[in-house]
Amino acid sequence: MTGKPTIYDVAAAAHVPHQTVSRVLNGSERVRPTTRNQVEAAIRALQYQRDDHAAALGRRRRITAGSTASADVETSE
Repeated sequence: MTGKPTIYDVAAAAHVPHQTVSRVLNGSERVRPTTRNQVEAAIRALQYQRDDHAAALGRRRRITAGSTASADVETSE
């Protein structure tokens, strides 16, 4: 590994999927205590520091905006 450790590095060190690391970092209760301890130990061992900018990008939701247009049309009868 070169540079700063990533969530994938933590996952590999803890022998869990990267989604589990994400759940631990986000404080989810859907992680077993023993698994949480493994992930936290890997975080400490690798000195992982969350990149807040990258985390914000990951949380961004797509917003789809729509619009309608109407036109006044004169008709002759």
